[in-house]
Amino acid sequence: MYFLQGLLVGLATFAPVGMQNLFIINTALVQPVRRIILTLAILALFDMSLSAAAFYGIGAVLEMWPIMKLIVILFGSLLIIYMGSNIFRTEPDVRNLNTHIPIRKLIMSAIAVSWGNPQAVLDATMLLGA
Repeated sequence: MYFLQGLLVGLATFAPVGMQNLFIINTALVQPVRRIILTLAILALFDMSLSAAAFYGIGAVLEMWPIMKLIVILFGSLLIIYMGSNIFRTEPDVRNLNTHIPIRKLIMSAIAVSWGNPQAVLDATMLLGA
């Protein structure tokens, strides 16, 4: 019973469409299958670390230091605006797709969409930290 409850809570935090899911969809559209699986594994790792941090009290830290909460929200908001503006500025062109993205860039993007997303941080702290 507890396993099912935990599974459903985990799915509830991962299922809503957000930056992580859009990142996965964009990767799945242009990358080979091996790179898609690697991307999913890296994103799952950072998502699990965010969930663990939320469960073990990152929300309490954000409540103790309101300036830290403000910094997280401002930084994340600026990051989302930057990523969104880049998407709107680039012209899609199927002929010039770069399917070889370095692992370092993949990891940095995974960190950005997991830990840099204020919605994900606040949702995880409210759902798992409660």
